[in-house]
Amino acid sequence: MAEKIAPKVIILSLFEPTGGTPGEQSLFRERMDFTERFDIPGAMGPLFMSEDGVGALLLGIGATKPAISLMALGYDERFDLRSCYFMIAGIAGADPHVASLGSVAWARFTVDGNLAFDIDAREIPANWPTGLFPLGSNAPYEMPPREAGGVFLKDEVFELNPTLREWAYDLTREILLEDTDGMRSNRSLYTDTPLGREGPRVIKGDVLASERFWHGTHYTEWAQRWVAMWTEGQGKFAMSSMEEMGALRAFEVLAAQSKIAFERIMILRSASNFCLQPPSKTAVENMTSEESEEDRYPAYLPSLENLYRVGSAVAKEIVIKWSDYKDHLPSV
Repeated sequence: MAEKIAPKVIILSLFEPTGGTPGEQSLFRERMDFTERFDIPGAMGPLFMSEDGVGALLLGIGATKPAISLMALGYDERFDLRSCYFMIAGIAGADPHVASLGSVAWARFTVDGNLAFDIDAREIPANWPTGLFPLGSNAPYEMPPREAGGVFLKDEVFELNPTLREWAYDLTREILLEDTDGMRSNRSLYTDTPLGREGPRVIKGDVLASERFWHGTHYTEWAQRWVAMWTEGQGKFAMSSMEEMGALRAFEVLAAQSKIAFERIMILRSASNFCLQPPSKTAVENMTSEESEEDRYPAYLPSLENLYRVGSAVAKEIVIKWSDYKDHLPSV
């Protein structure tokens, strides 16, 4: 029987456009020496591998496609993933109260923004701040019963290994990130959020994953409170995304079968845009694009560059110190 392929670290991207526009995987493939390609039946893309053990896999957008892609990879008998580190690396919408355009965030918590009751805003009680409220509850931000045997799911939040997150942040926090005149011009409009007007930097911040591309002041307040509620005040909303809950649920299943180690998962998100409008615009004006997608995603290309700079630094460090990190998790 042939020896199984054992990647050291796999970089997980979510989308790759057609027609020449770069996506989340583009710079990793251009700049890292991937010499082998393995088609993974059922996955959204092939697994690219370098001779030193770095892999890159496209998962697909939303929650379903990443779950399917990772289950397909996890059950592929050609691979031994038990010692592999996984890095979800994608762009996101940033909360300007926490981060600026082009900033890159290492997450500890991912919170589900899909599982909820939802009443249209035009029909909610006058004293409700939102029509979204947790399954099993009766009002916004009311924690539902959590006893065993309940009807509703108990995985509205995932916590990643905080020690690994601290190590990755410490390794990359001084990396110089790309900034542009267009980014500076856009963030200057955010006069009431000082952190949003700063230049891009590496931060620690958490993710709200929702398959709806939401936008605006009220939804951002909901995201802040939703993350704080489900993490019991330990998490801080920084980045909005779509894919993590599907990916992490697949990882949870694979970990339960000892196919992967859940404590070796990292989440990295870079800010291509803000998730709310500046004071001078409405939410609709800020999100709709009249001229080009650059209006909607003012830091799209720089966010891809910064994602690569930070993500590749961690991947390379794992490879360099594999004799240490194969059997022992890195720490600060």
